[in-house]
Amino acid sequence: MRSDPKLDYPLFLIEIDRSHEFTGYKVVRNRFDFIAFGRVPNSDKYSDGYLFDCAGRRYTYEGAAGWPRFSPGLCKILDSLILPGLISKVAEIAIYFGPQPVSVDETDLDGFKSTVISSIEEYERKPQHQLRMVIASKGSFREVIKGIEWWIYHGGIRDPDGHTDASPEYRP
Repeated sequence: MRSDPKLDYPLFLIEIDRSHEFTGYKVVRNRFDFIAFGRVPNSDKYSDGYLFDCAGRRYTYEGAAGWPRFSPGLCKILDSLILPGLISKVAEIAIYFGPQPVSVDETDLDGFKSTVISSIEEYERKPQHQLRMVIASKGSFREVIKGIEWWIYHGGIRDPDGHTDASPEYRP
């Protein structure tokens, strides 16, 4: 699968390796969201994880696809020069720079919901009751991913400035 895998966007990307510098999760709206504008592809961009697309498939991936990839130190230098980042953004039209899928599982909607929740709980290392409530009523894979995006940006406990994971005195 060295070429652009046939993913149905939007998709939900989660990296499980908590020791990795770029660990986290996010919703990706199209294949051009894997490289930020003016940035070159980092060699350490993706650790192992899962990719959920809106067709109900869960991909397991290992590392990143696309060439060339640069070391983090070289990326800082190239990003400051701007032009290599712009060239990378243009190259993204022809080259897929996302995670490199190695296997795929398809499931029904209920299985998809439970797999997404268990993956997030594996990353967060705690139950996600609010997320369960958000996606319980969703009727399609696309709606589940949109519900996850809402939860990422609007869910959870917030302090007066809007930051998540606030101290207990700010809980509603």
